[in-house]
Amino acid sequence: MTSENIPNKFRIEIYENSYVNDPTIAFYAATPFLTVSVGDHIDPTCWSHGQPDDPKKLFKVIGLRHLIINTLDTHNVHSLSVLVELTEKN
Repeated sequence: MTSENIPNKFRIEIYENSYVNDPTIAFYAATPFLTVSVGDHIDPTCWSHGQPDDPKKLFKVIGLRHLIINTLDTHNVHSLSVLVELTEKN
């Protein structure tokens, strides 16, 4: 199978303050996610885990990193690493 004909998978990983540690939470999908931009706010209150201790806090996007991965010619993965910091809800 050539790389043009293999399926695509999509992943978003949320990292707090640094890409060095494991992500706080990750989401997977068969279709692309909506656009995320630096400066966006992410409200984690409906997540089953990965929430900040203070429900009055949001994650503010401070950086983005795209990884395009070919997994042994079985599928492609577009992984979006989202770097966030805690901020106050307005």
